[in-house]
Amino acid sequence: MHYEILKKLVQCAVRMRFLFFASLLILSIACESDIKIVMVSSVDFWTDTKINVMAGQTISIKASGEVFGLYNPPERIWGPLTPDGQTDEIADSLWMLPGVPKIALIAKIGEDGTPTKIGKAAILSADRDGRLFLGVNDRIYLHPSDHHYAEGDTRHMHQGCYTDNRGEFLARITIHGF
Repeated sequence: MHYEILKKLVQCAVRMRFLFFASLLILSIACESDIKIVMVSSVDFWTDTKINVMAGQTISIKASGEVFGLYNPPERIWGPLTPDGQTDEIADSLWMLPGVPKIALIAKIGEDGTPTKIGKAAILSADRDGRLFLGVNDRIYLHPSDHHYAEGDTRHMHQGCYTDNRGEFLARITIHGF
């Protein structure tokens, strides 16, 4: 008699374990990811992806497309450039993200977030809650030799270096978790 009760308890436990793991699998698939395609303008500092992320979420970005940029002298044209940017020219302190290729695809979380390089593909871990922004790494501070320079206009952000760009990047963004 105790054997029959024990057998039924084991069968019940096996079914419950199956249901538990099946529920976890369904939940993980449902919560695993949201995918969005965003066109990233090369003429704006930042493109609002309209995606809010939470700290701890993983963000996968894959990008394609071509951007052309102008440089001083104005007749010098970069491009077409992929989201990896001008890999043989690294941005200096006058650029949105110094130390990475000029015109590369970059991202930040929140209006006051710190930019990071994306290029053709990257996986980020959100370090904070906030809106995801994507942009092109172009010059934001002017230098007297810059063709957009106006006297005394050196250390505040300046849109002029972006407005002469052409093209856009297309970003496929996948958010994982939560």
